[in-house]
Amino acid sequence: MKDGKGGLYDSVNDEMVFPDGADITGALIGPVTNAAALTPKRYVDYIAADADNWLDTGVVAKSGTKAELVFTGLWGGGSYLGSNAMGLLGARSALYGENAFYLAHVTNGVFASAYGTLGCDAAAVATNVRHTVVANFTAGAQTVILDGTPIWSGTAAGAIDTGLSLYLFAVNDRGVPAFPAQARVHGLKIWQDDVPVRDYRPVLTQTGIPVFWDKLNNTITQGEHLFTDYGPDLGTIKAGTMVIVR
Repeated sequence: MKDGKGGLYDSVNDEMVFPDGADITGALIGPVTNAAALTPKRYVDYIAADADNWLDTGVVAKSGTKAELVFTGLWGGGSYLGSNAMGLLGARSALYGENAFYLAHVTNGVFASAYGTLGCDAAAVATNVRHTVVANFTAGAQTVILDGTPIWSGTAAGAIDTGLSLYLFAVNDRGVPAFPAQARVHGLKIWQDDVPVRDYRPVLTQTGIPVFWDKLNNTITQGEHLFTDYGPDLGTIKAGTMVIVR
């Protein structure tokens, strides 16, 4: 599948054929690409966004969600939507935070998380430094660990279900990307109710397109736009991987 469309694999010509529509580079064609274009080839250190792109994880932001995000912030004084707020992974279904679900957010260089109306602004995160955050939000217990140090422990009892997908590199604000981030993402894992649901790795496809490969579900996912900034080569992925494009 690609963008929700079923396709056929032509084993004679080694092609994936889809209905007419946009291929992964945005061109309008019928048979969109050689199958190799859809196959991860090499790991890279990161994929970056410059406040201009985001990725829909397809995972609903709700209680019972845990995420491990490895990122490098690139903020340097830019102003977005009136503040230095940058959404790394989150969603909200109400304007003033009643259903805020920010697993990772940075405001004015300070790491923040929010569960409903409760949240923390607990630790400065230096730019151009690699960080790992583990946020676990359940009804009755919310924890955030930054670089191995617990920085927040909440006890909000109510369950939250935004009904919205978590966005990477932004906040899904009622279906609209808000607070776009300047950051590099080195990896992202997501669990729901203790079950792994995503394991994103930054990779290049056989044709050199930077995408996130969800190793768990064997899918590749692009941002809203084509990513162009990516990190150093980290090695070849084992051959024989076929994927679904989301």
